[in-house]
Amino acid sequence: MIIRYAELSDIDELLGLYKRFHAEVQESYGIPFDEDTLMERIAGIIQNHVGWVMEEEGKLVGVMGGIVTSMLFDKNTKVFMEVSWYVTPEFRRHGMKMLETAQKYCMDLKVQRMIIGHMGNADRDRFEKVYARKGFELFEQHYIKELKYEDR
Repeated sequence: MIIRYAELSDIDELLGLYKRFHAEVQESYGIPFDEDTLMERIAGIIQNHVGWVMEEEGKLVGVMGGIVTSMLFDKNTKVFMEVSWYVTPEFRRHGMKMLETAQKYCMDLKVQRMIIGHMGNADRDRFEKVYARKGFELFEQHYIKELKYEDR
């Protein structure tokens, strides 16, 4: 198994992975799926060198991507903010290898901090324990709500 930078030639296979991610996780929150938007986002992540894939025997089985920006209170502190991290169920036991590799790649990009998360319908206790073992601490929690304009 290898973890490497995502490449534009991976886009079709990445689209399949992201469709699985959406169906497994995002759909339950009512998040719409627009393939054109996703293709634009994937290409942007790849072109900015903040996307990585896990590959097993020539097949993509995981993806992590995000953005690099600066911290709100210090423009000199570069931060990687994970926006997607998905590993197919049969390879989840290797998911932390993606995080470890992403940390190394982020250091190559001179990133000083990483912000990662997990979906609300994931096993929160397990993730919190694993993240703590990896040196992460709770920073922020997010909530989502669909705004219904007919209720306005």
